[in-house]
Amino acid sequence: MATQSDWPLLSKAFDRFDATEAIAAARDIIGRGQVQVTALRSDIPRNTTPELVERLLAKAARADVFSYDNEIFADYDGRQDIRSILGPRSNLQSENIVAWSYGPTDCKIRFRNVRVHWPSLVDALTQAGFTVSAERAQRRGAYKGELAAFMALLKPEMLASLNDDAIARRFVDRVEAKTKRGQSALKLPQLRHIANRVAEIRAQLSKNTAPRGS
Repeated sequence: MATQSDWPLLSKAFDRFDATEAIAAARDIIGRGQVQVTALRSDIPRNTTPELVERLLAKAARADVFSYDNEIFADYDGRQDIRSILGPRSNLQSENIVAWSYGPTDCKIRFRNVRVHWPSLVDALTQAGFTVSAERAQRRGAYKGELAAFMALLKPEMLASLNDDAIARRFVDRVEAKTKRGQSALKLPQLRHIANRVAEIRAQLSKNTAPRGS
């Protein structure tokens, strides 16, 4: 039986990977529509019900996967029968410009709140020669939330003055101190992986605090 953990948001799914190569392969697999994906379609105004969209991705001329934002932007070549691909519910001329044309017939569709079928993605990556460890996936997902909470407690001036490696080392020291006191059993990946996550969280914090329109 499928569970909610079988259909994580893109950002949560990509949190489970250790290797950069596996992340790149996952983006390619998802963008090509090779695994099941659900999303809200921008070409259907006021759409609030996610639907399977891997068929649409498979027929796109290009698909850019933005895991941090849980979005995919798909380009469709005007030489294709776009209307036939997108179906009768599609409205490319929405007054809200939720989907748009950038040529006589070419168009771009935005897929939001994207979720991927995790077991199928793991199978596809395994066939491509990548090993995805369930234990490592669980570990990465667990520690990132605590890392984000730790960084949120730092004063902005301290966050700006410390590089990613320094913040990662401070986080490791904090977790190890808690473990020695019997307060935490959190397992951490290598320091370089933590530093990479620090950079990603730092970028997200900056995005969230940036003034609108900047």
